[in-house]
Amino acid sequence: MRDENKTREQLIDELAGLRKEIAEFEESELDYMRGVRIGEVLVQMGCITASQLQRALQRQKEEDILRHKRLGEIMVEQGLITMEERDSALAKQKTMLGYGA
Repeated sequence: MRDENKTREQLIDELAGLRKEIAEFEESELDYMRGVRIGEVLVQMGCITASQLQRALQRQKEEDILRHKRLGEIMVEQGLITMEERDSALAKQKTMLGYGA
């Protein structure tokens, strides 16, 4: 049915449906952005390899039994990255999440 043949109510209903679809799409984009992880950012930046990330994640999992340590802290302790690289990755992560730098 062409738009000019639709009633005002039908057009309003279609508009409401489109707005709902847009809101769902925007929410899915936010869910994706919430998934940005510091380790992934460090790999993208070329600071570490994927295998180094996996080893650091395993170490984090093992240490979580005693006390929680952030992944960036573990990688600095292991000498995989410098504090400056960690801070740069955290700033990039915040930007990617939409929090600004």
